[in-house]
Amino acid sequence: MSFGDVELGTAGTQSLLITNAGTADLTVTSATDDSAAFTISGSLPTTLPPGGSLTLSVEFAPPAVGATSGTLTLTSNDPDGSTTVALSGTGIVIPDLSLSATSLSYGEVELGFSSTRSITVSNPGTGDLTINSITSSNPDFAVTGTAFPLTVPQGGSASLSIEYTPVSVGAQSSVLTFDSNDPDGPATLSVSGTGIVADLTLSTSGIAFGDVELTTSSSPTGTVTNTGTAALVLTGASSDSAAYSVSGFDPISLAPGEATTMTVTFAPLAVGPAPATLTIAGNDPDGDGSVTLTGAGIVIPDISVDLGPDFGDVEVGHAGSGFISVTNVGTGNLVINGAAFDSTDFSVTGPVFPATVLPGDTLLLELEFAPSAEGPITAVLTIDSNDPDSPVTAGATGTGTVAQAEVTVTAIDFGQAITGTTESQSVTVTNTGTATLVLTGAVANDADGAFGAGSATLTVAPGESATLDATFSPVGPSTSTADLVLSSNDPDGETVIALSGHGTRAYIEADTLYLTDYSADTTVTFHSDGTVSGTDGTETFARASNFTNIIAGEYTTTFVFEEGGGVGGSLSGATTVLDYSAVSSGVSVDLASGAATGTGGVSGLTSLIGGSGNDTLGGPATDTTWTIWGANSGTVAGLDF
Repeated sequence: MSFGDVELGTAGTQSLLITNAGTADLTVTSATDDSAAFTISGSLPTTLPPGGSLTLSVEFAPPAVGATSGTLTLTSNDPDGSTTVALSGTGIVIPDLSLSATSLSYGEVELGFSSTRSITVSNPGTGDLTINSITSSNPDFAVTGTAFPLTVPQGGSASLSIEYTPVSVGAQSSVLTFDSNDPDGPATLSVSGTGIVADLTLSTSGIAFGDVELTTSSSPTGTVTNTGTAALVLTGASSDSAAYSVSGFDPISLAPGEATTMTVTFAPLAVGPAPATLTIAGNDPDGDGSVTLTGAGIVIPDISVDLGPDFGDVEVGHAGSGFISVTNVGTGNLVINGAAFDSTDFSVTGPVFPATVLPGDTLLLELEFAPSAEGPITAVLTIDSNDPDSPVTAGATGTGTVAQAEVTVTAIDFGQAITGTTESQSVTVTNTGTATLVLTGAVANDADGAFGAGSATLTVAPGESATLDATFSPVGPSTSTADLVLSSNDPDGETVIALSGHGTRAYIEADTLYLTDYSADTTVTFHSDGTVSGTDGTETFARASNFTNIIAGEYTTTFVFEEGGGVGGSLSGATTVLDYSAVSSGVSVDLASGAATGTGGVSGLTSLIGGSGNDTLGGPATDTTWTIWGANSGTVAGLDF
């Protein structure tokens, strides 16, 4: 019985069939072998009838590598004696390659990088395992760090590193084949992974800033997007020109599909083109991103104009002056080509155009407001320059005012005035306009100079009034007329007041009133208020009693006294009548001395009319005859009383 090759540590089993080929019962009492490598099992002893059989199990467990033999002896009642069976077998050892996993997954691995996984190779066999090689169906997957052939002793293990280094984007797989002395043949391991890559994509390949004024800047934005499948790590952005800077761009990691915004600022350092390149550094295997930057520094004049002036009140026919400041707040020379108002009431009087204003300097435009009408006036000043925003405008305002002279009277009649005296009447001049009224002259145009005015110059504010005196100084017994012409700044022209007056035949020289030119009887009344009036029936005069004496003419002159009225000097005339009929207090007349109440003396007295009081009449100094006609009347020394 041959067991062939049996691996150490295991056992091989065969069956031994015993048959009773005789005619009597066969009793098998035992079955033995002479080697411990073989073991016999079965039901013994046993008796087999003729033709019966019994199966014994024989097991071979090799004790060592190599051939082992033995003899199995059956003891029975077979008359032929014991029966023997030759036993043989060979002990061998067998390696067994066992992997800790049947597959490995690397997930996503960025191109340019590697990922390593470990697999454990065990040898649970009885012989040394020799791994001759491990081959991969995809070169992106490879065993690293192990030299072949590799021997794994019985019961031992080894850890192998398998590295995935993708060279293309997308899912990839491989089968690793383990060639060894394992009699079961090659073992295989499935591996898989996905190659990913970061891809830096810019929203533009170039940014054109155009013309940018010095001292200013322009700051457009751009977008950086990760259009790849791996995280894009941006480490910085820089320009090769100091005129450009990047903000809002700190080192950042962008997930696939994510974007970030950066702001690029161009602040020109000089006039002229300023080309540059913006470099954006990251882990894109294709290299850094770049953006072409173009721009030019320029200078631009920039006009700044103050608010237009308010000229306030300016009289029509006159002009007010003002200024407006024009400042160049730009970077280039400002050239003002001209400036003009849209109203003829305003004008620009200086400077001469064109005028150049350097950056940061200010120019004053000289303005004039000459209103043509009364009331508020507005205008727009338009300034033309080389400012790109030209023209610019500014407003101007002013109010035209006029003086308006208004007098209380249009005619003055002085009546009959005593020749040699001066009568006056007040004229009120009111300014009903909006400008100050300046009265520059008041002239009467009569030839004989009988009329005049007081102050020739008056200044009257709007709404106010002033007074001047018109005078009449008759130079003889005649009627005078004239126009009093008031000259002023009233645009309506001169104001004219008609003057008239009559010089009486009564006249005053020094302190004496002369009535000698009258050719008719005259009555002179001394009023209680101290004034004196007189008439010859055709003309009348009235005057304050500012004279001392009265000299009458050849006609009868009656002097009438009111209570308290009188004159300080003497009264004389060819025929003089004293009339005290209006006096209630006692009066006294002395013919001897010429004294009389209400006078400083009287001469030429021919008639006396007493009052209602106790009057006294003194006779002349010589013997005289008194003729009494009745109560309170009579004649003495040619005087009727």
